[in-house]
Amino acid sequence: MTDIPLGCRCGTVRGTLKLSSPDAGNHVVCFCADCQAFANYLDNPDEILDQWGGTDIYQSPPWDVEFVSGTEQLRCLRLTPKGLYRWYTNCCQTPVANTVSAKLPFVGLIHSFIDKGPSNPLLGPIRGYHKLECAKGEVPDDIRQKGMPVGTTLRVFWRLFKWKLTAGNKPYPFFDAAGKSVSKPEIVNPGKTQN
Repeated sequence: MTDIPLGCRCGTVRGTLKLSSPDAGNHVVCFCADCQAFANYLDNPDEILDQWGGTDIYQSPPWDVEFVSGTEQLRCLRLTPKGLYRWYTNCCQTPVANTVSAKLPFVGLIHSFIDKGPSNPLLGPIRGYHKLECAKGEVPDDIRQKGMPVGTTLRVFWRLFKWKLTAGNKPYPFFDAAGKSVSKPEIVNPGKTQN
């Protein structure tokens, strides 16, 4: 088991990702419009998005994430009333993670909250590039050709199924025992429906 340090830019919010191996999760880059909107909402797209608008994410079971300080600084937003819970720090606007709900044990940690970010070799290679149709500019051919392989997509769904069977609905760092988010989410576009 390896503990990978987690932390916001100013150091107020800190934690660890307990990683048994890179295969314990999924390392992907997401180019979707919502991930780009989240970066723009935090007014820091240059530190969050790559040159083509992608966000480097490590998908993990939530019980592998532990906060050691600063949890009172965690904030949450949803781009639409049924959108992902998108977590960030109030102290320095560092994006932390994406979650679905307390009932689906999944956390997508954003590279800017992970020590050494996407270059951390312990996270393993990038397995796929999601929503390339939303990318900005000319994405290199090797990235376009790799895309989001069927095997990677199946791996994501298999992990979600396995994590659900393993954990059930037990609480984890972003939700309390009643299934409520630890920070009331701000709904950015309350009138917009999910696509």
